[in-house]
Amino acid sequence: MTPVLFAIGNVFTTPRPPRSDSDPLRYLPARLERESLCVMSSDESAEGRTASDERAVPAASALSETVATPVGLAALEDRAAPALQWNALVSRRAVLTEIWDHLPIWFFYLEAVGLLSFLAANVPRSEFERVGLPIAPFAWTVAFPLFWVLAYYALRVRGSTRLAVYGARKYLVLVAFVALPAFIWLLYAAAPFLRFELEMRQLTRFFEAMQLAWIAVFMVHVALKRGAPGLATFFGVAWLYGLVLENGGILMGYFFEPGYGLYLGGLPAPFATMMGWCLAIYACTEIAGALRSYVPFGETTLGAALLTTALALSLDAQLDPLASLSGVFWRWNELLPRWFLSVPFVNYLAWFCAFLPFSYAWFSIADRTELGSWTKARRLLVAIPNVCVVAALLFFGIAAIVEGGFSGPTYRILGETFSKIRPY
Repeated sequence: MTPVLFAIGNVFTTPRPPRSDSDPLRYLPARLERESLCVMSSDESAEGRTASDERAVPAASALSETVATPVGLAALEDRAAPALQWNALVSRRAVLTEIWDHLPIWFFYLEAVGLLSFLAANVPRSEFERVGLPIAPFAWTVAFPLFWVLAYYALRVRGSTRLAVYGARKYLVLVAFVALPAFIWLLYAAAPFLRFELEMRQLTRFFEAMQLAWIAVFMVHVALKRGAPGLATFFGVAWLYGLVLENGGILMGYFFEPGYGLYLGGLPAPFATMMGWCLAIYACTEIAGALRSYVPFGETTLGAALLTTALALSLDAQLDPLASLSGVFWRWNELLPRWFLSVPFVNYLAWFCAFLPFSYAWFSIADRTELGSWTKARRLLVAIPNVCVVAALLFFGIAAIVEGGFSGPTYRILGETFSKIRPY
């Protein structure tokens, strides 16, 4: 990624770095002081001083006073500050600190760019011909998560005091966020010979490896930022919730996830997709917590829950169209009609119904400052059964309304599942 992309690194919370040996302003006061002393070092009481010397000393003294005063030094520092500050902003340490401190939103961005690159470079073109759609609409889904990245950093850039010296130019940072995915798309469109198509099994294993890598990074991040209670919440309680959702959808026959390398016992859902709920829940709740004060009703529990759900849907709006191509990552029941880019409507309905009650329960507990971290984790765990019931009622209730009754594909699949488990 370009240095411009990371220009915002550490610009909001980190104080101005100490002067280094290479800083030209480091030696400016001492240099001015030496020059002033040299001019004024002659003995003013000597009677043999010439008239030209007498004229030079007051002039030099006046120059020294105007430049070496604190006001003069401050003016010089202000003129040099933008260039020096820029070097600090794009330093490796500043960039890495920025990414780590705001990892949830960077997960949105890196996941969006990564999926776009994956789509443009590795997915066989025959897959798009099979669904009867061009690749361009799939590529445009990067706009969904990218919207939240731009909103997040537009607010941070606007409130930055350290970027104020750049005026309107500071918003070029947002252009850099858009430039990278645009470059990736144009690169493979102009040079298709750079593409390296993978087989279906390779695509699935690559996705699984990336998911497991993100899981490891997020576990470290949560452990360092939130400690053991945070791990228990987002990789304990949230994982249990994801386990119920992912395996429940498979057991009821709505979708299937074969071809992965790592499964837990006899569970039909792979480990990577179950843990994927931990990533999505943590990232979306963290970003919603940062943005909720800027959104109408965001400070309310319901407002924060709706914001979290919107974030989750934007993340899935890019992932699922790619994942559903010929069952690359998962396969949908044939009874489900395709909706958005060959993805059934019930998929997005399921995400809405899964995130809304969970995030409502989370914010209703997390906003209570009198509770300790472990108490919040325990209360969220106790709330999970109720959350699952509410999620199921929402899902099947809205499905009945959308499908015009109980004879639609959602209930037909449910009926087939029950007919298989009935003993008679």
